[in-house]
Formats: sequence, structure tokens, C-alpha cells
Amino acid sequence: MSRSDTLLMTGASGALGQAILAQLPESVRHTILIGRDFTDVRGAANYLAARNTEVTYLQCDLSSREARKNLIQQLSRYKGQVTMMVHAAGLSWPCGIGDFSSKFLEEMLQINALAFADLAYWSIEQFDRDIGGHIVAVSSTATLYPGQEHMLIAASKGCLEQLVRCWAAAYVRKKVTVNAVLPGAMASSGGDAYRKELARIAGKSVAEILEERFRHLPTDDLISPVEVADAIVGFLAQPGFARTGNLLRVSGGKF
Repeated sequence: MSRSDTLLMTGASGALGQAILAQLPESVRHTILIGRDFTDVRGAANYLAARNTEVTYLQCDLSSREARKNLIQQLSRYKGQVTMMVHAAGLSWPCGIGDFSSKFLEEMLQINALAFADLAYWSIEQFDRDIGGHIVAVSSTATLYPGQEHMLIAASKGCLEQLVRCWAAAYVRKKVTVNAVLPGAMASSGGDAYRKELARIAGKSVAEILEERFRHLPTDDLISPVEVADAIVGFLAQPGFARTGNLLRVSGGKF
């Protein structure tokens, strides 16, 4: 009998989320998509319709603790069914890159770290003890070379990475793998808005911002969401319990 997996996923409406859905293992028969906007999430589910994958939509603003509590209650009906989780949610740009206030940091922490913590912990607790489960989070290479323009991203994603390391060590004996993928400068609408905001703050053109980024890359191309998705799906399709606790860069050689 072939394996049947259920995936719990955030961030499905963006370019990366859609690329992940397009590459999901054939074993995934049910996908639970979590998003702020039903229209965006349903649009992302078009990739699943052709393969007759069951899709469940759950609306949630992951920056809200109260909304996440309600989400966990809704997820209780799927307890024992979920075998995979991907956290790809993030803030929409522009979101005040130059704002280093505690209010903005709190929002970043809520989405990048605390939402991941809530959903990953729920997933781990309900994974089948005999089968285990697999969790992949999307971090950022900003944690490796934090600069002022993205220090809050680095701080919040750094918290996520520490959770990945700790849970990987704590739960590997329970057949649970926890990994993170760290994309570099990625070609996406969110990435374009981010670079446009950086250019505005720096008083430069977007072309100049890109030129600065490419100085650190062996190519003159932004990272494709498909390449990042391939790394994420690799942890799901061929997990292997020795492959846990990884922080895998997909950055075109930048470090």
C-alpha cells in the first residue's frame, strides 16, 4: 500500500509557496493551506487540482497570537493525520524596512518565529509515533550577514533557526526531522518590493542595489523560487532521519 501524506503549509500564496506546491511528492494526498486571504490561498491551490489532491483552506493572520490559538483549535480535527509541515509565511513588502521599532520587531517575531513555534510544536505532538514526520522552515541568508537594512529579519529568522536546531536534536528519536532552507536574493514580487524599498532608503536605484548584491554572487541572476522549492521538497520527499537540524543555503554561492 502506497504511503499517503498530509501537508500543513503556510505561505502558499507567494511565488515560493506556489513553486513548493508544484513540486510536492506524489505521496501528498491532502494539503492544509493557511493564509491571511482566502482568495490568494485558493489561487495557489490551482497546482493541486490537476493531481486530485484534497485541499483544506484555513484563514489566519499569523501575526496575531489570538488568531493562532483559534487556528490550533481548528487543526484539532486533523490530529494524527498531518505528516509534513512547511512554514513559508512572511511579511508582505514594503513593510517599513527602515523602521527598527519594537512594534515592527514584534510583528516579525510573531510571524517568523512564534507562528513557526506554535505550528511546529502542534505538528510534532500529533505526528504518528510509528511514522514520525518532517518539518521544513524557510529562513534567510540575512542571518549570516546581518546589515542594518535587514537586521530585524535576521533577528527573527535567527530565532527560527535556533528552534530548528533544538527540536531536531530533541525529537530525532521520535522519527521527526526538522530542517530550514535559507534563500538568498530571490526573484519574486516580494523580493522586488523589498529591493525597491532598500533603494528608496539608500537613495539609490534598484539597478544599483542589484549590482551590489551581484558582487557577492558567482552569477548575475537572482535565485529562482523553483530552486528554493526544490531544496524544501527534497527534505520532504527523501527525508532520512540523519538529515535533520540542517540550515541549507540556497544562495548562489553567497555566504
